[in-house]
Amino acid sequence: DVEVDPPLNGDEVGIVQDHLTRLGFDPGPVDGLMGPSTRTAIDEAIVEYQLNIGSSDRNLLNYTQSLIDALDAAAAATEEELGTTESG
Repeated sequence: DVEVDPPLNGDEVGIVQDHLTRLGFDPGPVDGLMGPSTRTAIDEAIVEYQLNIGSSDRNLLNYTQSLIDALDAAAAATEEELGTTESG
């Protein structure tokens, strides 16, 4: 038996749309609806990042969340470094 991930709910789709936008893709409006623009942006992200996630939108949500977390951490570290440099 193969477990199938439940589909993303509207809030989760909105999160994916926000992630895709922040990563430079165009999922259309962040409205929580899995429309054709969102699906195209997902497909583009899968190709761009060479993801082997099958058809799991949940895996994509987890992957994009890890990318966003890494980008946010890098930005915070850069800001902290710049702040230290300016005051030191």
